[in-house]
Amino acid sequence: MQALRLAAKLSTRELGPKTLVLAVSDGARPLAAAIAKALRVPSDVLLVDEVRGDAGLAIGAVAGDGARFLDAAAIDRLGLDFAEVRTRCERAGRAAALRERALRGGRGQRTRFGRCIILVDTALATPARCHAAIRALSAYQVERIIVAAPSAAPAAAEELAYAAEEVVTLAPDDARAPLARPAAAHRAFAPGPA
Repeated sequence: MQALRLAAKLSTRELGPKTLVLAVSDGARPLAAAIAKALRVPSDVLLVDEVRGDAGLAIGAVAGDGARFLDAAAIDRLGLDFAEVRTRCERAGRAAALRERALRGGRGQRTRFGRCIILVDTALATPARCHAAIRALSAYQVERIIVAAPSAAPAAAEELAYAAEEVVTLAPDDARAPLARPAAAHRAFAPGPA
């Protein structure tokens, strides 16, 4: 089972007693719960929705709290203006927030301070969803972020390795890099009033 194999790889890291596993998509919830159970740590959700342009092309992702990650090249290719992108992000953010509240069953805000966070997705075809989740976590003084998924496109894993402490997959070579913020072909629009 993929969850047990990922948990085995994660168990070799120094995770610490305050580790929390967060699913970043609806589909990742069972995987995240199984990893958390195997590691004997709590799990929760931090849902992030992809923001789509015309013809279904992903142009980024947004968390329920409004943290965004946008692909400038895709936005430019589609010829979308800032107002249209903002509208699509707000719509996706509201949908993610509503689903997250429903999934959390009325539980209050999760405690993320001083924790090692393991962000789990079913696959990492593009880095947008996890980048938006990392941005959402940046306001909470998280000590360490690890991204985990059964599979990842090499370019996505490599890019995420600069935003998270580590990217752990079931591939033989995990992307690992210290925290860094390289210049990227992406632009972020900070959440805030319209």
